[in-house]
Amino acid sequence: MEKQMTYLKAILKWGVRNQMLKTIEECSELQKALAKSILNPNPKNEEQIKEELADVQIMLNQMRIMYPFEEEKKKKLKRLRGLLR
Repeated sequence: MEKQMTYLKAILKWGVRNQMLKTIEECSELQKALAKSILNPNPKNEEQIKEELADVQIMLNQMRIMYPFEEEKKKKLKRLRGLLR
């Protein structure tokens, strides 16, 4: 519950719009780290990916508060299960 409060406080402090922009920024940084790792495999790149994944996960947890999506997630998982048969 402490994590949820931290996410909520961040949303309230910086606002929905700014947190949306920050999410875009963090996703972009993860994308760059992944591309770099594919193009130039290196153990240092793995650490960068982990850091960016942490940032993205934190921002996605805030997005989940702003935009609950459990029903959509259920539908997508059901579709994925069907594709895996």
